[in-house]
Parts: sequence; structure tokens; C-alpha cells
Amino acid sequence: MESMSGEELLERYSQDWSHYVKSTKTVNDIFAYLNQYWIKRNHDEGGSAVPIKKTRLDTGLLNQIMQAVFEQITQLRCNQGIRENLIKSVAESFVSLGVERHMEVETKDFYERKFEQPFLRETSTFYNRKTKDLSTTTKVLDYMKEVEFILGRENLLADKLLHPDSKEKLLHTIVEVLIEQPQESFREVFDNLLEEKRETELLRLYNLLVRIKDGLLPLREKFRARIFAVGTETISNIDKSLKPQQYAEVFVRDSLRIYEEYHSLFESSFKNNVPGHSDYGKQDSGFSEALSQGVASFINSTALLPPSEDSPDKRNEMAQRKAAELISVYCDHLLKKGSKISETDRIHAITPVLSISKFLAARDFFLEKYRQSLSRRLISNNYESIDFEKIVLGLSGLSEEKQAVTNLQSMLNDVQMSIELSETFNSLNRQKPGFEFSFRILTKGKWPLKAEKSSLQLPPSLAQTWQHVPKYYDGKHVNRILNPLWKFSKVHIVPTYLNTPVKKGQYLMVSTLQYAVLGLFEDKTESLTWEAIAERTLDVSQKDDAQTVKSHAEVIKATLATLVHTGAMLVVPNDAQPGPGASYRLNLDFKFKPKQRVVNLDIQLKADRKREDVEADERVEEDRKHLIQAAI
Repeated sequence: MESMSGEELLERYSQDWSHYVKSTKTVNDIFAYLNQYWIKRNHDEGGSAVPIKKTRLDTGLLNQIMQAVFEQITQLRCNQGIRENLIKSVAESFVSLGVERHMEVETKDFYERKFEQPFLRETSTFYNRKTKDLSTTTKVLDYMKEVEFILGRENLLADKLLHPDSKEKLLHTIVEVLIEQPQESFREVFDNLLEEKRETELLRLYNLLVRIKDGLLPLREKFRARIFAVGTETISNIDKSLKPQQYAEVFVRDSLRIYEEYHSLFESSFKNNVPGHSDYGKQDSGFSEALSQGVASFINSTALLPPSEDSPDKRNEMAQRKAAELISVYCDHLLKKGSKISETDRIHAITPVLSISKFLAARDFFLEKYRQSLSRRLISNNYESIDFEKIVLGLSGLSEEKQAVTNLQSMLNDVQMSIELSETFNSLNRQKPGFEFSFRILTKGKWPLKAEKSSLQLPPSLAQTWQHVPKYYDGKHVNRILNPLWKFSKVHIVPTYLNTPVKKGQYLMVSTLQYAVLGLFEDKTESLTWEAIAERTLDVSQKDDAQTVKSHAEVIKATLATLVHTGAMLVVPNDAQPGPGASYRLNLDFKFKPKQRVVNLDIQLKADRKREDVEADERVEEDRKHLIQAAI
């Protein structure tokens, strides 16, 4: 064989090796007794006999064989055909030649030193010779395709020709040369690929860099920064002059669009497709965290706020609460009664909204605002159904908050039980024609409402019915005290006093406080002074309590302000504020808009909204104190 080279040498070597393997098996069978028993006894007596199966390979011939192997592998890497079985035969023979002295145990020591290590060195040299012009994005992308092809080819080569333990070492050598050395060029094109959302190229880039230690760390940070930059720019461009509900809708839709875009990109481009990798087939947890951080950072950013001189910490807290409020406002908009879309479509619409609520920094504030909104919907009967509200509480984004959901469900249970109680009450206490009555009994502490001492003198038509409710309820539940919340109660009235007759089905929706005020005007043309209205709506049994008289006056001021603001009443003089010197009368020219069935006069003024926000802040802060104390 010394005079041979290339494929001719490998073929002759393969033939001789095959003959040798068969011969040694025959010899081993003949001398099995000596090899198995006599040699052991010889060793026990201090001898140095060896099994009759020993081979040596001339060093010069070994080098010739390996050179021939390299030539064949080079042809294969240059896309030329070779006889793969010859390379496989050499590799297997080198493994078999590693027989330890005195023992019939094969080791890879000889194979590793004489075949594997030279093979890896030759591989490194071969791929280092490949020029790497990575000066443009196009050249980098073409290079990545080539590297991907090379890895696939070398993977097959290792499976077919080498010992199984050599595969990982071969691929590591190629990764070191073709990926680890030019990794900065890969990272430089990442921003362009991300901006253009080139999913295929991003996936290829990811599955190359995932092979090297910490190769993805800079990319994850760039991914997070990109989401934050796009998000904050989008949020900053929202028209700050929009009405609260419109602003909330635009904010949520823009936030959802950005989240869904980059979540889709994450699922398609950051999945491990490297065979044999410990995370094969899995989405990248690091990019998942970067996605969450990026979305959370722009949703809670100060881009939501107009410029101010507040401290950075104060602005951050304000922005976090603003984001929570906007998402709760949009949820309330989707859940209110009267929507033209079906319940199923509304579930589909609100599910992603609740999913991005997980990114809120002021998560507790969102839950409190959601609780406020639910309270308003239930009290004003502006909800689709109790069952529908319960389905929403089971959606991801709410269902994880066990304690909060329990409180919200208790509110729904209160309403459900109250409906049954109210129906039973009406069956026992028949109402006069044209008069319908119902009540809701709410558990104190479960609702975001203050149970203040009542000072209202009810109109006779309502007082006659109400007086039976406490007696009826006491018969059902002994020793439970009812505190009326007239401020939140609703009355539907048909305004027959208007100059323009109302059509069938048209009515005004007012609070019980507003109803008490409107009911004072028995003569529709008369005027009443501020003092007369305050006095005649005050419970006669509390007229001597100075503190009650004072608080009642404040309540009536707010009530008159809303009636004037909505145009249901007129004040003289026109610019007068509720108080001494002001007189009030009904606006007989009040008109319904075309096709308008209901006019809600019980609107929430800015002062009321601000007070509710303060109360919500106080409840959140109080809950946080408990959590901090528990943690300490």
C-alpha cells in the first residue's frame, strides 16, 4: 500500500482490513481458551502474556491513509461524489485498533488521536480558507444561507462516516470557524431584519447564533429596545385632545397591534430548530422575556402624559396608573349593555385586551378601576347578563387574580340574589299602574361604594313603597341593617311637563336625589330658591343635626349642578352657583334628540370623577400597606 494514494489506497486498505477482521475472529475463536483463561492465570502469576489479537499500523502508512481521507472529504465538501463506504471503513478500523493491552476492551483513544483530531484540524483549516466578505447586509444573508447548508451537510457527513461521539465535536469546530468568528457581522444586520420583519432570515440568524455561548444576549436586548421605541413613538402620537373613551380605545388598539406584531414575529423567528440542542423545538425564553419587558416598558411609559415639571418618579407612577385606567375604560366600553356585536364576538375582542393588562405595572390599580366599572354597570343595569360577566372573570388576565376575582364574583352574586328578592317583594306588594319598583342589596365592603348616613326626604310615591323593603328584608335575614345609597339609585320618569310632548317609550333617567328635587315642582312654572330645595329634600327627623344639614347641602349642590349642566333645569341668574341667592325652575323647552329614547341626566361631573379616583387611590394604597406589612 505504500506506493498507493487517494481512493486506490483507501479501497486496498478497506479490503485488507475486512480480511483481517475475519481472520482475527477465526484466530480468536481457535485460541479462545488461552485468551480467556490461561492469560488470566499467567497474569495472576506475574506473567505478561497478551491475547492473540494484536495489530500495529505503520506510522507512515497511517499518514498516507489520513491524507487520502482528507482528499476524499475535500471532494465531498466541494460537492463532488465519493465512495463514502471507504471513509466509514477507515473510521471503524481506527476505533477497533484501540485495543487496550491485556484486555479485550475497545477504546476510542487511538481513533481520537490518529483520526478524529487530525480530521477536526483539517476541517478547521478548510473552512478558514473560505473568504468572508460580510461588508453588506446582502452578503451577510447569503453567507448565513451557505453556513446553514454547510451545517446540514456536515451533520449528514458525521452521521454516515464518523463515530457517533465525533459529531458534536465536528459541528462545534465548524460553528467556531463559521459563526463565532464573524458573529458581530450577524448582529449588525439584526436591526434591519427586525425593522423589515423578515421572519425567515431572522429564524436563520437565530438558529446560527443559538449555537454559541451568549450569542443571543445582544439580540434580545435589541429586540426589547425595538419594541419599546416603536411603542413609545406610537403612544406619543396619539391625539391628547381625544375624549377619555376615544383615547382609551386608540391606546389599547395601538398597544395590541404592536404586541401582536412582535409576538407573531417571536413565534415565527425565535424557535430553536437545531437538532440535538437541549432546547430543540422550544421558543426562546430569553426573547419571550424581552418581548414582555418591551411591551411593559412602552405601555407604562410617560409617553402617555403631557409634559410637566413633576419628578421622574412621580411621572412614572402617574403613567402606570394612567395605563391601568385606560385599559379598564376600554374593557368597560366593551362590556356595557347595548353593543351591536354578539357576546361571542365581545369575548374575542376583550380576551387580547385582558392579555396585555398582564404587562401593567399598576396591576392592582387596574383591578380596582375594573371593580369600579363593574359596580357602575351593575348599579345602572348597564350590563349584558350576570352569566356573561362571570365568563369574562374566567378569562386570562383576570382569572389569575384569585382574591380580586372572588370579590368581583361576590358583587355579581349580590345582584343575582337581589333580582330574585326584588321579584318576590313585588309579588307580595303590588305596585300601582305605571309604577315599577326594584332594589339591589349590596354587601358592605365588597363594593367600592361608601355607605353614608341618609339624609334624603323621599318623594311620597317612592317613600310609600320603600318603607316595606326593610321589613320584608328583615323577615328574610334577621339583624341585618340596610343603608340606602340614594346617590346611586336610578329612577326612570316620563317628563309629561315638557312643552314638546314626548313620544311613547321616551323617558329621563335620573338619580333618586334628582328625582326628589324634580318632584318638588308641583307647578311646572314655579321657581324655588336654593334654600327651599335644600330644606324640603332634607329628612325632617334630622333638621336639628347641624352636621347632617351641612353635608346634605353639599349633596344637593352637586345634584342641582348636574340638572343645570344637562339642561333639565334653569338657574336664575344664569351664572349663579348653587347656594344663597340662586333660584331654580324646570326647563319646559327641554327636547329629546331625533330617535333618542333615553336621556341620562345622572351624569358624572369632573369633581365626582376626581373624588372617585382619589377614593380608588386610597383603597389601592391601603391594600399595598397590608402587603408591605405582610412582606416585612
